[in-house]
Parts: sequence; C-alpha cells; structure tokens
Amino acid sequence: MRKEVLTVIVTTAMTAFMSLTAFAGSWQLDTTGWWWQNDDGSYPTNCWQWIDGNGDGIAESYCFNTNGYMYANTITPDGYTVNADGAWVVDGVVQTQNVSSTGAPSNNGNAVQSAAIVQTGNGTRENPYNAYLPVQFTYALTYFPTYNYTASIQLLEKIDGGSAARIVQEENMFNEKSTSGNRWVLYHFQMSCIASNGREVSGSDIVSSNRFYNENSTVGLSNLETATFGKNKKGTYSAKVYPGGTDDFWVGLLLDNSVSYTTFKVNTGEGEIWFTTK
Repeated sequence: MRKEVLTVIVTTAMTAFMSLTAFAGSWQLDTTGWWWQNDDGSYPTNCWQWIDGNGDGIAESYCFNTNGYMYANTITPDGYTVNADGAWVVDGVVQTQNVSSTGAPSNNGNAVQSAAIVQTGNGTRENPYNAYLPVQFTYALTYFPTYNYTASIQLLEKIDGGSAARIVQEENMFNEKSTSGNRWVLYHFQMSCIASNGREVSGSDIVSSNRFYNENSTVGLSNLETATFGKNKKGTYSAKVYPGGTDDFWVGLLLDNSVSYTTFKVNTGEGEIWFTTK
C-alpha cells in the first residue's frame, strides 16, 4: 500500500456554525488486508476512526495499524475487541454512532462511499486538531492501567464578549467583571466516554482551564480569571460520564483583548494532543 501524508478523517454531522469540505472515501482490499482510503489517496493510520462505510447514517469504530491496515477479529494494542469485520464490539455488540452522511455507490457498483469531514490537524502543538470536530483518544498509563479510558471531545460553541459576560454574571454574581482591556470567552464542550475500566470520567479529566494557551500555543493562560458555573450550566467538575455516556460542560476564561483565540491541550497520560478554537 502506498504511503501518503496522513489526513485524519472524522465522520460526523456538520453543524450550522461550521463550513468544512466533505470528501468521499471507500474500503480497499489487498493481499495484506483492508484499509479506508479517501478520494485524495490519504488514509488513517495508528488510530481509531468512526466510519460509515455503507452510507446508512450509522458509523462503526475501526482501529488501524501504523501502515493503515484495519485490525480484525482480535484485541487491539490498546486492549479493545474488534470483530471479524473490524468493528469495535463490547460483549459481542457492535458499538455505533449516528452520523450525517450521503451514501452513493462507487464506480464499480459494489463498494459504497460515504461523506466524511476532514480533520486537517494532527494533534501537535504546531498543527493542532480543529476543536469543533470530535476527536477520539485514549488516556493510558502503563504503570496504572486501571485508570485508562477512551473518550471523545468536541467544542460545540464559543461565546465571546458581551453575551459571555452576561452569562458569567448570571451563573455566579461573584465572577470577575470584564473591563475595557479584557473580555469573557465561554467554551461549550461535549464529551463521551467510549470505554473505561468501570470508573467515571469527568470533564476536568479531559479539559482544564490551566491547559489553555494563546493562539500560537506559546504562552500559557493559567493565571487568568476563570468562571464559576452552577445555575444553568455545568463546569468541568460537574460533568461526569460512564462508558456509553455523553455529557456537556463549560469553561470560561477572562482573556486579554490581545488574544484573538486560544489553543488547549488534552493530557493522554503519557503524552498530549493539541486543539485550536479558531
């Protein structure tokens, strides 16, 4: 199989506030095995990926090795079971996620292509993921495996300026008030716990206000005022999910007006992945 520059794809519903390019893809097979290939020739490697391969609006989760081939009928390197078709299963049940896709037969009339939204980043500080697209990751500690979990995170919306300031005061009257030199920015996240060793995962496990940085990911913003929630919205510590669960939470930062947008990092145990909120 040809080696290409990796473009991670994320099959998801396109939200009203995003304008992103959709690409088609299809399953490919050679003497080594199956892989998922985008129309531009790229393919996912060394990751999990939700894929709606038959265009029915329901995606299954597949794991790909470093060469891009799908794991099948085995236990993946991070400890999860996939069936003979490569789909992730729990107690024999295929795990699924609803997506928005427009299926259409490929030219050979056999394989069905599905729409996928391209995740242009690779999760590094220099090339962060787009936070508005859901990203699945695994938190893993080799010396404390009972704490490991697999989750996904997505930024649903960002509220900036006057509207954010009003919400912050409504949530807690003791929150700091903005001045002419700064502004409140609110980040509304959704998280899902895909799998864990029976423990709950909280929003604070994934996103923390002290892991936000300026637009160039060079200056930490941990010394900023943060918002306290509790009236109508949840903060990071209040959002908690078990495997199969989904919850949302809010982070509020009082940003200097010189910061146009932020980046943030998520701890993966023995590493980190970066996101941009631009």
